[in-house]
Amino acid sequence: MKHAGIYWRAGKLFVHSKHGMASGLRAQDDSVAVTEGDLEGIGAAIRSKLESYLDGAPVPRWDLMRGDQYPKLHAAAAVRSSAEFTKGAKYVSAQLENGQITLIPWKNERGREGFSPLRGRDHSISEQSSDFELGTAVMAAVGDAE
Repeated sequence: MKHAGIYWRAGKLFVHSKHGMASGLRAQDDSVAVTEGDLEGIGAAIRSKLESYLDGAPVPRWDLMRGDQYPKLHAAAAVRSSAEFTKGAKYVSAQLENGQITLIPWKNERGREGFSPLRGRDHSISEQSSDFELGTAVMAAVGDAE
């Protein structure tokens, strides 16, 4: 299964890959695609990030990480921190498995609580769908996110 993450904040979508690590956890890749409004471009960005998913990525040394863990995401959004970024943000996870892309809206729990999945609001679309159709499904899932 391949994974990507989609944040919506201040009218823009920030899309990143999520890599599977040897430990079984997933880590956010720091490279970010930013798009706004263009449904075909949104679909293409999601498809690209799903395709760049890595399985068996090395586990980061969390004890060596200091300060901002996502500098490219925060720079793209013109914010200084994760706390500032998540204010007013919505999140949708994307999963590609067996030819289906599943988009799961999440609830912003505010602060350190992060985001939690809103089960039952999933959107599924065929991997064979056009970028425009995928972009449309993504925006519907963003609309269901809280």
